[in-house]
Order: sequence, then C-alpha cells, then structure tokens
Amino acid sequence: MPKPVDPKGSEAAQHILRLRLSLELLRRNYEELSVAVRHLTSPLVAHEMIGLDDRWHRQEAMGEVLYLLYNYVAAVKSLVCHTRRIYRKLYKPTGLMPSYQEEIIERFANDPLSQFIEDLRDMSQHYRLPSIRFSHLFENLPTGGRMTHRLLLLRGDLREYKEWSPPAKKFLAEAGDEIDLLDVVTRHYEHVIAFHTWFREQQAKVHGQGPAIYERITIHGVQSPEPQIMAEVGRRVTALSLRPRDSLTFRELHEALVPALSIWDSRRLELCQNDAAIWLEFALAVIGRRFAIPDDLRRSLRMLVTPDP
Repeated sequence: MPKPVDPKGSEAAQHILRLRLSLELLRRNYEELSVAVRHLTSPLVAHEMIGLDDRWHRQEAMGEVLYLLYNYVAAVKSLVCHTRRIYRKLYKPTGLMPSYQEEIIERFANDPLSQFIEDLRDMSQHYRLPSIRFSHLFENLPTGGRMTHRLLLLRGDLREYKEWSPPAKKFLAEAGDEIDLLDVVTRHYEHVIAFHTWFREQQAKVHGQGPAIYERITIHGVQSPEPQIMAEVGRRVTALSLRPRDSLTFRELHEALVPALSIWDSRRLELCQNDAAIWLEFALAVIGRRFAIPDDLRRSLRMLVTPDP
C-alpha cells in the first residue's frame, strides 16, 4: 500500500502545483479561443468577413476556431482526470475532503452543459470535429439598428454523433438549432472555475499556506520581485495618463505593461489589437495570475482605453 502523503509537506505542495498547471492550461486555451471568436465577431473584422468573395478565407478562419475549440475541450478532460487523481492521492485515503464527491456529482455528473462539453471532446477526438457557422443578424432596436455577429455550432450537425450521454442529449434538446459557441464555452469555463475556487478553498483548510508559498518560490524565487515590478508598471501608466487618450498607441500600452508580461503574453496580446478594451482586460487577466494588481492601477489603466468624452 502506498505511503500516505504528508498534507503539510513539500510532496503535497508539488502535487497541488501540478494540478494548478492543468488549470492554467484550461485558462489559456479558453482565453485563446475567446480572443479568436471576439476578434472574428468584432464589427470591423466581421464586416470584412461578410464582404469576402473568396470562400476559403472564411473556411480558414472557421478552421482556426475549430483547432482552438479542440484544444479547449481536450484541456477540460485533462483537468477532470488530473483533479480526480489528486483527490485519490491526497484526500480520499485520509478522508481530508469528505464533501468532494458530493460536489462532483452535484456540479458535473448530471449537469447537461458539463456533460455536453465532455462529450464534445469525445466527438472531436474519436469521431470528427463539429461544424461552425459564421452568422450575422441585423437587429432593429427602438434606439436604432445594430448588426450582431456570432459563431454557431449547429444542433443538426452535432446529432450525427450518436454517443451523447443522457445529460448531453438533454442539453442539445433544450439548446435550439443554433448554439452560440462563445456563450456555451464561457458558461462552461465559469462553471469549472467556480468549482476549482471551492476546491482551492478546501485545500487551504487542509494544507494551510504551504502550497501557495511553494508555488510562489517556484515561480519567483526566494526574493519576490512583485513590489518592484508593479511599482514600475504604475510609474509608466502614470506617465501615459498625462497624455490625451486618443494619442496613445497599442505599442505604448504594451510597453507600460512589459515588466509584468511574459514573452508569450505579449505574443497573445497581438491577437487582441482590434479592440483596446478587450486587449486591456486580457492583459489584466494574465498579469493578475502572477501579481496583485492594485485597484487604483486597474482604474488608471481602464481610463487609458476609455474614449475622451
């Protein structure tokens, strides 16, 4: 019989850090997919898509979204397996988290949305990728007309796959003929994050601050550079805030945040440059996973991308 893991020891901290890497994998795949869909459905890009005579342009764009969707649903399954493994390794043998299984059943086992996403992974991996359709609709509102753009999964196409579980079949039955891709993925992602917020709170009760300290040392070293990094970002943002907002460029915004961005963060931010607000929120999200961003700095940054009145 394997030796029980000391809940206060470094081995437990290593297991927890590995699970957080799996959660980070899900976050990154969700963000890549979200950014891509928001880019394609932004007014300027969507207008270009509608006007394209060459069909291959749209097919290439839908293909890119499918690749990112595949990565997301695969990351979901990985996180499910990794979470189950760490529960069996650290908590089940010792009874340290007695409500875990109840939470899993209540949140996921019979949840139509969760089972749909997990089965969509099986469809994508073992049957074929689903079809995605680009849709634009003119809404005649009391305040004036507005064109909306969406990427859609088609229920008829999905039903060609015959291995949907009963909860997933229920989701399809209630979803309508057209399923908004970004909406369904976002709702699922938020559902998963809510569970892992609960799970992390339970881990803190068992392990105390040990895993968080271990994680911080692993990422930043013994001497954390966080205060100096955020102070430098604050100084650069203050300098930008003294200038007219309509004179600022993405390059200048990026340079202000560079001390807190990884090389990969910078590459991914290039995809968001069709919308300054989306670009900034994505930047805040990736920085906020490593550093505590002061509220006043968040406000100052959001002011920079708010048009002058």
